[in-house]
Formats: sequence, C-alpha cells, structure tokens
Amino acid sequence: IDQNSIIESGMKIYAFDSYGKNISIAKKNSINALVKDVIHFKRVDIEYLDLLIKEEFDLIIGDFYKLDKKNLKYVMYSSKYLLNESGKLIIISEERIDKDIELYHKKYKLNSFIFKEYRYMTDKYFIYKIFK
Repeated sequence: IDQNSIIESGMKIYAFDSYGKNISIAKKNSINALVKDVIHFKRVDIEYLDLLIKEEFDLIIGDFYKLDKKNLKYVMYSSKYLLNESGKLIIISEERIDKDIELYHKKYKLNSFIFKEYRYMTDKYFIYKIFK
C-alpha cells in the first residue's frame, strides 16, 4: 500500500502510543515507507484511550512487543467503545496469552476470538483476532 492508494481509498490511519520515543521512531519509519502524510501520530496514555479518542474504527491493532498485561486490559476495554459494529481487534504478542484474552473478552462482552501462531525465521508470534 502506498500513500496515494491510502488517500484514494479514504482510509484513515492513526498510530497511538504512550511513549513519545515510540512515536518518534514510527514517524521516521513512515518517512522511509513514504506514508508519512497519511498516518496521524498521537501520544496517548493507553488507559485513557477510550476517553480521548472520539472516533470509531474498523480495525485496531495492538502490538505488544513486551507484554504488559495492564495495557492489554486497557486495549481490550477501550476496543469495546472504539470499534464500530463490525470492527475487529488484532493483538500481536511474543507470548501466548490465551487465558488473558479469554478473561477480558468475556469481561468486556466482546464476541469470539481466533488464535494463530506464526513463525518468522527464529521468532514466534501469537496473533489474536477479536470481534466486537
């Protein structure tokens, strides 16, 4: 996907993170990928995400490089309010977190979830797809 395709599709892409350093790195990466003009970056404390963001989304991706279960809880809670009716939440983790996902998925009345394990070279990733 290039910048023109994103503009033509009307798609909006937002990048939120609670660490300013991660936002700076993402901005630099967006310049290298030639998509800096179509991604809206914002530093937001994850625990206030549902209060600060007033839009609904088709897709939210939570990438937990080093999993913080408190942040997982906030992302799953917020997704209940930030996803539109057919929205999906994708959680990417280096750890298998089925029990945590199942706990929050039931607690916040989200629909079913799907689990997949992926390998890329020597790395292993666990992907969870959760439906509103």
